[in-house]
Amino acid sequence: MLDYVRVFSPAKINLSLKVLSKRSDKYHDIESIFQLIPFGDELEVFFLENEKKCIVDCRQVELPLENTITKTYEEFSKITGINHGVRVVLHKHIPLGAGLGGGSSNAAAFLRVLNTMFDAQLSYATCKQIAQKIGSDVPFFVAGGTKVSSYDYNLCCIVTGRGENIQRINESRSFNYVLICPEVHIATKEAYALVDENQDLINDSGFPLLHNLEKMYKMSVDDWHFKNSFTDILRVKYPIIGQAIEELKSLGAAYAQMSGSGSSVYGIFNSIEEAKKAGNLLEKKWKRCFILPSS
Repeated sequence: MLDYVRVFSPAKINLSLKVLSKRSDKYHDIESIFQLIPFGDELEVFFLENEKKCIVDCRQVELPLENTITKTYEEFSKITGINHGVRVVLHKHIPLGAGLGGGSSNAAAFLRVLNTMFDAQLSYATCKQIAQKIGSDVPFFVAGGTKVSSYDYNLCCIVTGRGENIQRINESRSFNYVLICPEVHIATKEAYALVDENQDLINDSGFPLLHNLEKMYKMSVDDWHFKNSFTDILRVKYPIIGQAIEELKSLGAAYAQMSGSGSSVYGIFNSIEEAKKAGNLLEKKWKRCFILPSS
């Protein structure tokens, strides 16, 4: 057993995201490509000898009493019977409501820590089972590995269903990104409601077919025609999103898109020099702008 573990909790972007019809359980099916990016939070986890609970501290944002970290602890304890006390210090860098999967990533990272710290030997199947109880995006983050030391931080997958169907792209690529996080918080529930209310604005014919997603992913970025079902709708309500996309394109991004249900926007550049040049200009205007070189 370990007394202390520190782990990186990476964000994800959606290179493509097609929202399908609402299911009987009120969730939507999706067809998407999820890609981890070199940007994220950090978790420090301390063993508490005389406690049998999970304490979460985060200075950057006020978390609800029940959050993805505490839920993960509860599900882990149910499965393993291990209920030793832990204190989690979350260093939060991923903005809330940005479409970057921050809470889901935190849950998966914490599950890796618990599996490692207490040598629980949970299999991928069991970790995925826990992940599905926490949130729709959590299974993707678990797919990169179940232990801290062996995690794939360049993970890329085709994700379907509610988020539970994960098809790994083995030949994942590294990209040079500029990430912009506008000062807009978009709740996932709000974004999906807008999609349901504005189906006439979504052109399904413009999306690549599911069986072509991996093939297109492996093409030159200049030849991508991925789409996001949320983008056109949300940029009408929040023009700042469209503004960020257009500025990335005007500064040479080979591909620019909104991630998830917003509001973060990213551009992929063909070289780190181009990314740095664009990012240095955009940093003067956008408070939260990050240059992310390929790993």
